Amino acid sequence: MCASSRMVVRRKGAAQPAVLACTLLPYAPEFELGVTLAEAEGEVFLNHPHCAKFCVLGGATCSG
Repeated sequence: MCASSRMVVRRKGAAQPAVLACTLLPYAPEFELGVTLAEAEGEVFLNHPHCAKFCVLGGATCSG
């Protein structure tokens, strides 16, 4: 998912929305990719424990 999808969230009290790489990491600031979809086009590195636990070892594919 993180290679090809994005999630836009607006946190309570935030001035702007945030574009995230993964639904499993809504509060991990290192996975915030910007405030617009254009900013969020970069690569996503699988360096969070959830990436290994749910995606890589869980058999999911992160390729676009």
